[in-house]
Amino acid sequence: MDVGKMASLLNIPAAKLARHAQQDARQRVVTLRELQGGVMPDAARVKQALLQGFEDRLGIGMRIETISAMEESRARDCFDEEIGRDDFVYEIDDPTQDAAVRSATVDTSGGRISAHLRLEGSLQNRIREVLITGDFFVTPPNTVLNLEAALRGVLLTEVPATVAHFFASNPTGLLSSPPSEFANVILRAAENTQS
Repeated sequence: MDVGKMASLLNIPAAKLARHAQQDARQRVVTLRELQGGVMPDAARVKQALLQGFEDRLGIGMRIETISAMEESRARDCFDEEIGRDDFVYEIDDPTQDAAVRSATVDTSGGRISAHLRLEGSLQNRIREVLITGDFFVTPPNTVLNLEAALRGVLLTEVPATVAHFFASNPTGLLSSPPSEFANVILRAAENTQS
């Protein structure tokens, strides 16, 4: 494996490397061979360990089957209509390119959180939409999307209470940053304007 090439493809922000006292993304890459003391386990064993991990962590049963024609068709439609389109792939590369988008980033003990939002209303004091990104960890995977949806139309003065209520009503399996930090970065973004 070419660790240098893989590291270059990871596109790890320099700020993240600096936070972990690293100069190069190669310091963040490890191979399975390294972890196994130089011996590569066979692919079937790796696949079984992954499946077992998904079952244990997600609480689901896994079985290997052939993809049906209907599943293949639905996957193709999803790809053609949404996820395979360039506008979908690149839509969150740099939300700050839009002058109406206000952005902020905070570093927390659980990772970096960024918020990009558009405001609405004559006073520009209500969230039209918000995009939350970063290198924090949260499960289940749809938590951030659901939080973003819950914040649509919310007055800025209500953001802390709305975020607190959201996390109290939607338990997470894992959350590396406290809910208050999500409210904090959103309010910081609201204070920022593009020049």
